[in-house]
Amino acid sequence: MSEFSGIINNGLERGWSKEEIRTSLLNAGFPQQEIIAELNSIGSTPSAQAMQPPSVEIKPLDKYQTLNAKPKKKMGLLIGILLLSFLLFLGIIFGIYFLI
Repeated sequence: MSEFSGIINNGLERGWSKEEIRTSLLNAGFPQQEIIAELNSIGSTPSAQAMQPPSVEIKPLDKYQTLNAKPKKKMGLLIGILLLSFLLFLGIIFGIYFLI
């Protein structure tokens, strides 16, 4: 067994063809002769687990939730209010200073 036999087995379990696995390993820099020898030594039938579709839990959307809903930016609003309050405070301080 070579160092990438696990990669080949994983690809076959996921339903990849031998050609797709060969191309991927060639692009990764593995030697072609070793890839072909390893592919020939491994069976081509995927496991029964790979034949089953993956189980996916689908949750219903909330009443006001959309697919592209982004989290609310409450922190940005808070920072904006604090910055505005600080500028208003500075304006009052400088205004009092120049009036006296």
